[in-house]
Amino acid sequence: MLVRFVISRASYVSVRDRYSYGVLRMTGVNRRIVIEDDLAFRMKPPDPGECASLAVKYGIAGGRVLGINLRTLDYETNRRVVDYVVRLVREFMGRGFDRVVFVPFGFGSFESRFFDDDLIIANVLKKYVPNLVVINEELNPRTILCLFNYFDYLIVMRHHAIIFALLANKPMTALVYDTKSLELLRASNKSNNVNVILIREFI
Repeated sequence: MLVRFVISRASYVSVRDRYSYGVLRMTGVNRRIVIEDDLAFRMKPPDPGECASLAVKYGIAGGRVLGINLRTLDYETNRRVVDYVVRLVREFMGRGFDRVVFVPFGFGSFESRFFDDDLIIANVLKKYVPNLVVINEELNPRTILCLFNYFDYLIVMRHHAIIFALLANKPMTALVYDTKSLELLRASNKSNNVNVILIREFI
């Protein structure tokens, strides 16, 4: 009722996918609803020179680099996600990848919302992948997009990590835990480059 009351009085309403559109319609929102791309897709390509220096700074220039972003959820989900990703990492290392880099997107927006802190699951993963390089600083979107351009393959979980992989046109395994990411991938037309894994299938 509150969603319907507030949104129906907005001057402009937009959502990122048809699922969200349907949810708003089911709540009774009677305003015009526009489906449009996430604002991250409007990012300008980063400067190649700037990216080259960042690649050197973070040690990802040269060689074959596997990039990872996972989101911290509950303990049991974390355990199962890490088990799955460890198997993937070992497979890629056996195929000639020589570096594995974890790029966090969330650093804990609120103290009680531990699932916003990607470093929690990164540190669990590092117990099983000792050579994992974890970037322990909060990077701006341009820097992250620069780094994604230097990865040869990505294992991603957060919605915006999937978007950045698409922007960088990199092959990926997307671990999907939410409808918004599944809708994004369905609309991306990148099926040949994307391996979609629904987390609910191995929880």
